[in-house]
Amino acid sequence: MLSVEWTANGVRATDAAERETTIFGDMTPLSEGPTLDRPVDQVVHASAGRLRFPTGSVVVDSLDTEKTYRLCGDATVLSLPECAYRLSVDGPVLTYLRVNGTLTITRQAHGAVEVESPTQRQVTLGFHSHAGSPREQITVTRTPEGLAKALTAFGDGHQTRSPDRSLPSLREHPPTVTFVDEQSAANQFSRESEIELVVPPELSYLTTAASLVYYLGAAVRTQPGVTPRLEGHTDVEFASGPGFETCIAEQLRQVVHLDSLVRSAGPHGTDVVELDALNHLDIDPDRLYAASMADRLSSYQQTDYEAITDQLPPWNLSMYVQPEYEYVASLPYFLADLPQLHLPRAEPLQGKERLSRSLEDFYRGTHESVAAELQHPDLSSAHWHGWLAQTLPIDVFRSLPAAYRNRARYLERSSEPISVVCVVNDKRMSKEAGNASELYRSRAEELNMRYSHRENVSRAQLKRVFEKTHDLVHFIGHCEPSGLVCRDGTLAASELDVSNAQSFFLNACGSVREGIDLVRNGSVAGGVTVNSVLDESATTVGTDFGRLLIHGFEIERAITLARRQVMAGKDYMVIGDGTHSLMQARDLTTGYQIIDSRDDGRYDVAHRACMLGSSGATWQSQLQSDGRSSLCGSTQTFEISETELMAFLSKGDGDHPIVFDGQLTWRSDLSERLTEWSEESNYRSPATENADYHKNLSPRRWWLDGFSFRRVASRTSLQSVRARAHAPVRAVLRLPAAELAVDRLTQPAREHNRIPPVRGSQSEYSHGSASRKFTRERASGVADHSPAQWVSPPSESAGRVGPCIRSDWHSPRQSSSDGLTRWVYASFLKQ
Repeated sequence: MLSVEWTANGVRATDAAERETTIFGDMTPLSEGPTLDRPVDQVVHASAGRLRFPTGSVVVDSLDTEKTYRLCGDATVLSLPECAYRLSVDGPVLTYLRVNGTLTITRQAHGAVEVESPTQRQVTLGFHSHAGSPREQITVTRTPEGLAKALTAFGDGHQTRSPDRSLPSLREHPPTVTFVDEQSAANQFSRESEIELVVPPELSYLTTAASLVYYLGAAVRTQPGVTPRLEGHTDVEFASGPGFETCIAEQLRQVVHLDSLVRSAGPHGTDVVELDALNHLDIDPDRLYAASMADRLSSYQQTDYEAITDQLPPWNLSMYVQPEYEYVASLPYFLADLPQLHLPRAEPLQGKERLSRSLEDFYRGTHESVAAELQHPDLSSAHWHGWLAQTLPIDVFRSLPAAYRNRARYLERSSEPISVVCVVNDKRMSKEAGNASELYRSRAEELNMRYSHRENVSRAQLKRVFEKTHDLVHFIGHCEPSGLVCRDGTLAASELDVSNAQSFFLNACGSVREGIDLVRNGSVAGGVTVNSVLDESATTVGTDFGRLLIHGFEIERAITLARRQVMAGKDYMVIGDGTHSLMQARDLTTGYQIIDSRDDGRYDVAHRACMLGSSGATWQSQLQSDGRSSLCGSTQTFEISETELMAFLSKGDGDHPIVFDGQLTWRSDLSERLTEWSEESNYRSPATENADYHKNLSPRRWWLDGFSFRRVASRTSLQSVRARAHAPVRAVLRLPAAELAVDRLTQPAREHNRIPPVRGSQSEYSHGSASRKFTRERASGVADHSPAQWVSPPSESAGRVGPCIRSDWHSPRQSSSDGLTRWVYASFLKQ
């Protein structure tokens, strides 16, 4: 459902998934205007002379001359003669503009696009929602043949047969499927296609082939004993057995990527970095753009795709689906996201993979918590992983069939203000509660959000919270085997009549089972913990998760970024549909930057945009000086100066996350911190070895600049670092070294690093170039032997170990690179 409303300065379109696009301009509503020949959900007519769109992805079609224009680069201007035009503007809500006349189209430096006409013109604005909701339903028999018919019907979910179908906005939700036992109750339908997939009549083959069949628009036929193959202008054979899903996944990646490149080189394309790969292939983009899917597939099979595969991004999303009718009925809800489909395979976690629970005094309370039995999954190389099966593995979002049915129910609701409620059932968690309240209240007006705060609620009150309609319930407290802890007992999610909390975050030890029951009772998805968590860690993750969520990040991306800040990050996971978002980001391809400071005062920047479900979409980094875009899922790297970094941080009118020197921060916060740093009267260049400068910093300054600890600590002794430890961390430092040196702290380093012992007094060891050298050589397995000999850590059977330090504390790839760990690092040398 999509609603359109006139505002004081324009018109705003909001869909059922809370995705919003506002067109700014001095517009006068009209009852009629130019016709629009595009499938849209809502249309409005107006008189306008200048319009501003908050995005830069624009394609302009001349309806009189059949020419196509596109914008690329910053501050690009198109001056178009008198003609009839249709503009396609991608964004949270896909927007079309139909106008007749002379136009000047300007793409501004911050990404917005202005469309201006010399005089007021009649215009038509059409809006189409990206939020997928099923429009049809089919009924088939509960047999492999019935599923084959359903997969054949899924292929109708495209708005075009050209390579433009690689755009997410042109892929529609397939019809939902219901399985029945009686043949007479099944729908009678058939569909012809130039491409046919022939597979054995087994659910494992049909399930893993679903995404490719959907994208190709292929028909599916089952035949016992057959070698799996695609039949078309050129037959493509696949391996049988376990190798089939790998072949199908690679075939999907190949055809979508090549379609994306042909589309980008075509009349409606965008100049993407990956287009250079076409120079290595014998492909005629102009011919293939007008060819059928069967012709394109045949041409793609004759190219040397392996020669360019390293130049193309990894796949966006993999789903692991149990081949049973209960689970395959959920396929239509995520096929438009084009996930690679695999069978779920997992093994119990080995002892060395389980983090020790040694800091019990710092866990979230002393209540008996629920520890989940986790498994280690066999995962593909995709960015994100969803698990639609009975087991509970790490490193994935654990979905359920109910999550997709519930999501469809929420998308059918009328657009209403976002409702967020925070429940605090332990006054000792006041820090997280205060952070959450400040965060939600600060954006309430901007996001049309209603926020409420509850403390020390009873079982009956908490039950009403979950049963009343809310978009997010943020619970802060404790969880026991019998449920969430209230002032008069515990409440189990299974006791609810229904859960009307669209999303949730249960920041309580071992809340995974409650999260599963919330989804079964009506919720879509939420964050949970699978074991005990540190109190300080819970505060960090809870605050960051909420901030990411209200900035438009999907639940899985939000929890993944938030949990990297703490030592036991894998104790947090998502239950339900991890691709779900509480609200839509301003940019569908919202990403984040990883910025690392260099010894020469410059910065390495890796910009990533890999939104779940964005396969085939494009994005553009503001650091891309040539104005070219990139395929989603790719990472663009840049080397910039401090001046260029400050200019980059000042661009745009929105906030976004940045991982700076291994720590998650935000554009606005980082800009402020770097500005204050540069304004210090005794500022020294990062390349300057001046320990006195660092020793003279105030404790507030040390903690303020904790995000750049690696940059600072490499030039000063750990003694001065420890002397300036932040107050909340001092409590940790008072613990005996033996308590801190057990598996919880050392285990993450064991897989990839050796751990050095500390020899001699504190003054004999300082963290300097030797550690940096060790970091650089770690990947090649070469350990540095200065200033002390590097040795392997003690075995688990040795019991508590002596003083030792973590060797991965400053690695951006480790979820444990947080301020707490950095100060604990110093504490080992104190003993």
